[in-house]
Amino acid sequence: MKVFTYFLGLLPFLCLTNAFTSELLSYQRSRNTQNIIKQHKNNKYLSIISSCGKRTQSNYKPLYLTSGALFESKSPESRRTESLAPTARRPSVESGLRYKSDDWLRSFLSIPNSFVLRRIIFHLLTNTAVAILVTILNKLKFIQFSIPLVGHSLLGGFMSLLLAYRTNSAYARFWEARGLWSSAYATCRNLAMLLLVHISPHSPQSAQRILDLLEVYPDALCDTCLCGSTPLSISVSNVLNQSNRLEADKMFDKPFPLEPGVLLCHEMQKALHEAADESVTSGSNYLEALHLNEACHEVAMLVTIMTNCRKIARTPVPLSYSRHTSRFLTIWCGTLPIALVKNLGWYTTPVVIVACWCLFGIEEIGHLIEQPFIPSGAVSNENKKIEEGKKRKSVEKNALQRRAEKTQPYDIGLPIGQFAGYIREEIRQLVTWNENYC
Repeated sequence: MKVFTYFLGLLPFLCLTNAFTSELLSYQRSRNTQNIIKQHKNNKYLSIISSCGKRTQSNYKPLYLTSGALFESKSPESRRTESLAPTARRPSVESGLRYKSDDWLRSFLSIPNSFVLRRIIFHLLTNTAVAILVTILNKLKFIQFSIPLVGHSLLGGFMSLLLAYRTNSAYARFWEARGLWSSAYATCRNLAMLLLVHISPHSPQSAQRILDLLEVYPDALCDTCLCGSTPLSISVSNVLNQSNRLEADKMFDKPFPLEPGVLLCHEMQKALHEAADESVTSGSNYLEALHLNEACHEVAMLVTIMTNCRKIARTPVPLSYSRHTSRFLTIWCGTLPIALVKNLGWYTTPVVIVACWCLFGIEEIGHLIEQPFIPSGAVSNENKKIEEGKKRKSVEKNALQRRAEKTQPYDIGLPIGQFAGYIREEIRQLVTWNENYC
């Protein structure tokens, strides 16, 4: 019976040792794979053979296989200086794989590399210093003071409600933003197919003009989502310049009277009106008139999507609510050591550190995902140069760009640059397919 009891006592320790050893081996394999990726960083495609013999290719990012699952490697822009602590595993968005429950150990060991921790480190160190000072003063009997813990117990429920509402409000904005970009993807796809199949045979010039405008619409939508904080895409300015209403030399010297997305949609509606004049059968062919009307509705949908994205980007969570939550949390955590020191003694400091890390992290995540649009991907990389043949102007990086370089897609926001690239590439492929096979 004693042997069985000892075995049960050692079983959790053996399981933890086995898991820790597996994670270390997995981490070493991932480090070796990253070294291979660095050696082949100039290759456009990188293929790695898994143990099952499957070959994986990606046009956007190198991929590597770890513990039987497919995960993304870090991009050159966001790759941080390597440290002894392992990095958290990243599932591949392209393959549809998500997190696994057995990643808990590696996620825990990657805390030193946490972006959220770096954001709250000053506040956390301040509370840690207060906890150490209170503990020393009480244990060495210089000044002995404490407050009843019942006050923190009563206020803890209200603080939990505040943090939960703050985080849920921010996540609702994040999910709404993702839904808007999905709607933009579907609308651009439907409009492109409608133009290629139904409008182009009757009005080829107008249809091609609309396709050119539609191809750069995602970049203009990125500009709206980022509130014009990044330089406008060169392709958008070139397409708008074809209307002979804007001077190319003054594109980047002063802001547009209207947003680029609004101008693009206006030009689309104008091109649809010209398509009716271009076609000789638009007055008698009611099906053609129906298709033109449907195309007008699709353009109106693009305007609605852009307006909703502007609403999210330019309307923060009420500032008074955020300030009150921050003040409440600071007072509650700041006085927590005084309430715990009488019962916990020297254990007060580690308990306060863990509690403050959890609460400050939840609050900071709500602050980060409140602005769900991150300029990562094609847009942030494309606009480093204004135009070939002109004087090169350096682009000053704003807070969103710096945040995008320190994180990876879906860490704290949506990679709208990648979304725009996907939409733009699919429109081009539809045009190529229609020209070659239809």
